[in-house]
Amino acid sequence: MHEPARHDDGRIALELCARGTAPVADANAVLVTVGQDMGNIDAHAKWGAVVPFTPLPTPFSHGGGCACCTGRGQGLAALLGDLFRRRATGGLPWFGRVVVMADAARLSALRQEMTADLVVRARYRMENEKD
Repeated sequence: MHEPARHDDGRIALELCARGTAPVADANAVLVTVGQDMGNIDAHAKWGAVVPFTPLPTPFSHGGGCACCTGRGQGLAALLGDLFRRRATGGLPWFGRVVVMADAARLSALRQEMTADLVVRARYRMENEKD
């Protein structure tokens, strides 16, 4: 039996990238900025939407925003759930990709949260991961 290609499995592409890198802007994509000033929104005019996410502060040495610090209701997983709902109900333009931009120190914690959350994994596929 033929297995569908990874990019054709019906889930939304999810990319994590370090702040300072230049992901390819796309009108079919949402840019989520983690813990940083949005700056000039016009600089992101080619994105379908730009959404800020400010994780709760953490007293631990790893970057805030991970599942162990925020739980299911307040972290990036909850924001992604909200983006999915808004996409389905017309609150956001239809998108096929989400790019999460964060400081490099936070990427590991965010990746851990995304791969540990069953709802996120059902709706989104990590682009840089091997399944």
